[in-house]
Amino acid sequence: MSLLFLKAYIMGFSIAMPVGPIGMICIKNSLRGFKLGFAVGVGAAFAHSFYGFLAGGGFAFISKFLLDYSSYLKIIGGLILIYLGIKEIIHNRNLKKNKNIKSKKSLGFIKTAISVFFITLTNPVTILSFVGIFASIGGANLKESDIVLMIMGVFSGSISWWLILSTTVSTIRHKISENAMHIIKNISGLILIGFGVWAFMS
Repeated sequence: MSLLFLKAYIMGFSIAMPVGPIGMICIKNSLRGFKLGFAVGVGAAFAHSFYGFLAGGGFAFISKFLLDYSSYLKIIGGLILIYLGIKEIIHNRNLKKNKNIKSKKSLGFIKTAISVFFITLTNPVTILSFVGIFASIGGANLKESDIVLMIMGVFSGSISWWLILSTTVSTIRHKISENAMHIIKNISGLILIGFGVWAFMS
């Protein structure tokens, strides 16, 4: 394994690891099963790779555009997170009151991955992290083959974390009581709302 790939792998893993709104969505989905939780990770990993591509490829004009309109993108992302949080709490409350209510139909693997990809992109400030890290391990001196290798490393590192998180949560979900499951889902909904509100204030 090349040193360049290893550095990019660590970069992708470390950027994905902090528990933010995408992490909460991954946990929430993983409580319904591994497939839906991992779909979140796939979408996020592709978004991280896209930002890595922009930073490593030196597409300054695209990076500048994203950053110039970051406030608008944050508002969109914040509204989406607030909507998801409220929707989760309302459905969970109805489900607790009437156990005969069927669980809401999930989007499916591909649709979930695509939706999370765009939600992740609504935080364009993330690209600053990639610009800084790419510059520290090669910057403008990177060849096209090196950039491809680094993007593969970022994706591999990011998807590794999401695989760990979704596997862990989906494995222990059967050991969680029904009452505790309702509490966790309500908390996850509140946290998503909190992240949405924070997006407006940041």
